[in-house]
Amino acid sequence: MACHYQEEEGPSTSTAQLDTVRHSVNASLILHVKLWNLNVIHMFYQLLVKELYRKHLINKTAKTDKEMLYLERQIRKADLEIQLLERQLRWVHCQRRNLLIV
Repeated sequence: MACHYQEEEGPSTSTAQLDTVRHSVNASLILHVKLWNLNVIHMFYQLLVKELYRKHLINKTAKTDKEMLYLERQIRKADLEIQLLERQLRWVHCQRRNLLIV
């Protein structure tokens, strides 16, 4: 008994069908690459915005630190003015007392 194998042929594929498939695959790859590029650009801008916001916060913090230092100096100045007025008041009080004694 001899075995005979028959190769089954699938449906024939024409050049036009292959070109359509190639074009479809190429279009899909191009779309994928464009979407990937858009994603990369989006991530880049996100990083850029985050970096700018970080710098803004650093500058805002530095400004707040300077404002706090200014307020501390204003408070110190007010304290010194109060001390000066208290000394002047004591001096005037002592002068009046001395005038009353004499």
